[in-house]
Amino acid sequence: AAMLQQISWKIGGQQGEGIESAGELLATGLNQLGYYLYGYRVFSSRIRGGHTNYNIRVSSVPIASVADRIDVLIALDQETIALCAREVHNGGLILADSSFSPVLPEALQVSMVSVPLAELAAKAGSAKMKNVAAVGMTVAMLGLAATKWEKPLNEEFAPKGDKILQENLASLQNGWDYAMTMTDFAGRWKMDAGDGIPRLYVIGNETISRGAVAAGAKFMAAYPITPASEI
Repeated sequence: AAMLQQISWKIGGQQGEGIESAGELLATGLNQLGYYLYGYRVFSSRIRGGHTNYNIRVSSVPIASVADRIDVLIALDQETIALCAREVHNGGLILADSSFSPVLPEALQVSMVSVPLAELAAKAGSAKMKNVAAVGMTVAMLGLAATKWEKPLNEEFAPKGDKILQENLASLQNGWDYAMTMTDFAGRWKMDAGDGIPRLYVIGNETISRGAVAAGAKFMAAYPITPASEI
């Protein structure tokens, strides 16, 4: 298969299922390998529950927006399929967690594969880590090594103790191993190599905040609601 210059990936589920941390984990590893990234996240204005998704476009050359079509959609619930499946282009793929018995709308000409994300995570210690298993699966599909994600996993989970770190490392590895057994999909989205130069990967809210502080802002008024913005 030809190497790809870019792909567009999205993960969706309920708030509280680690959708944002899955996106951050994938992006951090790709950034450290020197890929160019553009991300976009959607969340509901409520404390828990409600649909959320994280969309990442990754490329070996500079990009300046997300893509309008998705190559790979990871669905942790049926609502994600209902809301996002139409964005997947023909020839794209939906990976849906088998635990919710996913159903694909009839009119869509896309492949959907049911994968045991919650089960793979449970084997590593907790079904909650299905988001990390999904990242492992994605890494295998991109033709990248699971070991490249040890550093971002360490940065994320080492402060929470060794047990949690090891379980998340195992969950990522389980997802990676499973994808390698999926003959049609392992390495299907193999990317041109990144240039190995990590860049500042930062969201607009953070850059606005840094700019305000650098410009001498001393006061901010805000309403304490979850999810609050990073500003």
